[in-house]
Amino acid sequence: MNKTLNKNYCVILAGGKGRRLWPCSRESYPKQFIDFFGSGKTQLQQTYERFAKIIPQENIFINTNETYIDIVKEQLPHVPEERIMAEPIYRNTAPSVAWAAHRIMKICPDANLIVSPSDQTVINEEAFKDNVIESFEFVEKNDCLLTMGVKPTRPEPSYGYVQIGDNTDFPDDIFVIHLEYPRFFINLKDDSVEFLEDIEEEDEKELESEMEHLITIAGEFYDREIERYEQE
Repeated sequence: MNKTLNKNYCVILAGGKGRRLWPCSRESYPKQFIDFFGSGKTQLQQTYERFAKIIPQENIFINTNETYIDIVKEQLPHVPEERIMAEPIYRNTAPSVAWAAHRIMKICPDANLIVSPSDQTVINEEAFKDNVIESFEFVEKNDCLLTMGVKPTRPEPSYGYVQIGDNTDFPDDIFVIHLEYPRFFINLKDDSVEFLEDIEEEDEKELESEMEHLITIAGEFYDREIERYEQE
């Protein structure tokens, strides 16, 4: 196996609640753990096998919530526990990716990392494989982030969009958009929050209290993880 291939890592995000496909997908057993098309394999299993054809299996990590860790172990029994990253609370994509990137950088400081959802259906796997390999080759030669997307065929407000072009008004800012109620976006540069819809005063107070509590727990959790890996 060549040296460059060993630098390629993958994180599969498998901690979502799967609300969009309710009632088939429920919080106790969300869509990534379901065999939707009767293939004999769940979405998570298909995703893992898809990347195992491209990346060494020891370089594939699963990010999930601690609620689902037993399901992940059941569906991927060959994946050792040290490669299953179970978060204690739901913190959406950005913190999950940040934690995974930090952990993998401890293993391989110059790793090329691909982050993938666990619930995508890929029809043309050969084309997908070629695109992933091409992407790895690109980021190996360029210090950058690369986004792989699907060109939309219809408007779909439940999903995010990538707009190509320079945002010259905010060149140094990074925004996270939350599309479920209550919809809002966060500027990660200064942690400012702007809501996109009106919220009742009682709901706003409850939301602020909950966010403060979760941020405190998440901060303590990530501090522990960073301290653990700095000691390795």
